[in-house]
Amino acid sequence: LKVILIVILIVILKVTLKVTLNIIKRKENLKKNSIKKKNQKEKKNILKIQVLKKKKIIKEKNLKKIKKEKTKKEIIQIVKIQYLMKVKAILLAARHNPEDNQRAIEIFDTISTLSNRELFTLAKLYFVQSFNPTTISMKEKCQSVMNDLVSSNENNVEYLTEFIDMLFAQNTSADTISSYVDRLESILGANNPQALYYRLRLDLLTRKNPRDIQEWLKSHLPKQVNDQNLKYLHKSAIALEKADQLEAAKSLWTLLTNAKPEYIPQFLLYISRQQGFTKAFAYLQANEDKFDPKEQLNLIYSACRHAKTTVTKDEFKQINEYVKVLFRDDPEALEVQMFKAQILELQGKYDEAIAIYNALLEEPFTSAQTASIENALAYLLALTGKDVARAMALIDEAVEKFPNDPNLRDSRAVVYMHAKERTKSDQAMTDLKTVVAGGNSGMYQFHLAKLYLNRSNPNAAKIAFEEAKRLDPFLFQNITKLEVPNFTELTNNME
Repeated sequence: LKVILIVILIVILKVTLKVTLNIIKRKENLKKNSIKKKNQKEKKNILKIQVLKKKKIIKEKNLKKIKKEKTKKEIIQIVKIQYLMKVKAILLAARHNPEDNQRAIEIFDTISTLSNRELFTLAKLYFVQSFNPTTISMKEKCQSVMNDLVSSNENNVEYLTEFIDMLFAQNTSADTISSYVDRLESILGANNPQALYYRLRLDLLTRKNPRDIQEWLKSHLPKQVNDQNLKYLHKSAIALEKADQLEAAKSLWTLLTNAKPEYIPQFLLYISRQQGFTKAFAYLQANEDKFDPKEQLNLIYSACRHAKTTVTKDEFKQINEYVKVLFRDDPEALEVQMFKAQILELQGKYDEAIAIYNALLEEPFTSAQTASIENALAYLLALTGKDVARAMALIDEAVEKFPNDPNLRDSRAVVYMHAKERTKSDQAMTDLKTVVAGGNSGMYQFHLAKLYLNRSNPNAAKIAFEEAKRLDPFLFQNITKLEVPNFTELTNNME
């Protein structure tokens, strides 16, 4: 029994131990499974977080990329807009009229970044508009921009000389101009003709003794003359004449004509302005072999216009005799008849001139020749007020034949100015804006100034008139006798 009990106890203990071990093992397995599940869950959570983070990063990257692309597109759009604005402003500036100049300035002023060339264009616009008395700041803006350009481009002669020209035109003090002329001489050399021209202009503000100017000029003239030198020697001759330094001017004209015969016509006009028509006519006769007969007619007519005093009856008689000999083989040539009419206009014999033009219109000339006759007759009929309606019809016919001829469009504008009709005045403005945009000239700007004055815009008239005088130093001599009252009216408007 004892043994049995012991055996039973042992069995019970074994079973108990086994059960206990199983329980422990199960608990351990449960714990392991729990830990494993927990780890798996944590791993899943970590993976989930990583995925979310990755998605967030990708999303942020995409957002940044979209934002960057959007910013890039916006920048490109801004650049495109600014480029188009610049192009528009430059095109407006190229039209050379006060209204479009102002519009160009307003556009340029809204653009944050401008290149040197664009700033240069803007400064020139400020300069032109500075002659409008209601825009006082334009002068200061012009000088500020140009001073910065010259300072940042020390060896740029174009900027420097343009600035000096502006300062002269704006009546800046000689001391201020002198510093820039000194800089130009340091770049080009004191005896360079371009530097000499600006030094001469500066000296003309301060030197009053003609002998001083003459001596200074002799010591500074270049020993060798080339085409580039001649350009500035020519400008110097004009500056001397304008300052009444006639002996010095004459010495330069002699140098110019000896170096290049092409300057003979301009020297002839100088002689006419300073010594009278007879002297100029004698000079032409001495050089008649250098010009064909038709060129001589133009020179004689121009010399009459530039004459120091009114051409006399005897001088007109000499002209007629000379032309008869000149065209003895073809006395009825169109050029001769047109010249006769022009000479009659100079003498105030308008009815006789009109009769010649009317007779010429009956002849079978080419379209170009007929248009030139229509142009001349229309101009005369309108300016004398004899028949404005017919003048308009004639000039319309001429323009219809050659719609792109700037001189015909200019003439039509002048004729239409006398029509006293708003629609004609508007067409005249269109014509003049077109011709100054195509090829700016003193005569075109003069007519534009007169039209602005007619349309009650005196400030625009001042700007255009100043431009006209800058473009043509001898504008008064180049306008017709019938347009002198307009010149006087515009001059009075400047005051």
